[in-house]
Amino acid sequence: MQGNQIFFDDGIPDITRSPINELARAYRRVFKQKAKWQIMNLSNKLGDLRFREALSEMLNQNRQMRTCAAQLCVTRGSQMALFLTAHCLLKKDDVILVENPGFKPAWETFRYTGATIVPIAVEPDGIRVDDVERIVKKGNVKAIYLTPHHQYPTMRTRSPRASAPTAASSPATGCTTASSTWTIRRCPRACTTSLPCGM
Repeated sequence: MQGNQIFFDDGIPDITRSPINELARAYRRVFKQKAKWQIMNLSNKLGDLRFREALSEMLNQNRQMRTCAAQLCVTRGSQMALFLTAHCLLKKDDVILVENPGFKPAWETFRYTGATIVPIAVEPDGIRVDDVERIVKKGNVKAIYLTPHHQYPTMRTRSPRASAPTAASSPATGCTTASSTWTIRRCPRACTTSLPCGM
């Protein structure tokens, strides 16, 4: 809390409790091996194929998604995933709708592309659907960014009604829905968009 404002974040780890020396020795040992470049997974820019195949199977079975390994790109963290997604989808003066309150680091990533951020209020059961529909009908919205499974920072689960914004992201509107999913530890797990298999 700073002044009369409360900041929601995931906190900062206590680095004094990190085994820095042990980690340094482990890294040195790994990089002295002959197969160090294979270990770094530099052979495929999208990530290890077997891992992407397993990830696709998990998303299809557990999340009821329709993916294939060719659609997936493994990144070094959620911010890298958001950065790449933003630069694929957005350009200067594009409009993207976001939840408010929402994941501010994602907002900054979208602003970096030159896009205009339009915050939409979040109700107890999710983003305010009527506001989303009203703005999307104007035809100038390029994307909607959501944290659907556990809304950040409230951690509420989105209701079926609040799932309606995803219907707005159709070829007819030209609007894409990008989402981050969170584990119980409140860590982003994936950033997903709808792409044709093989792209």
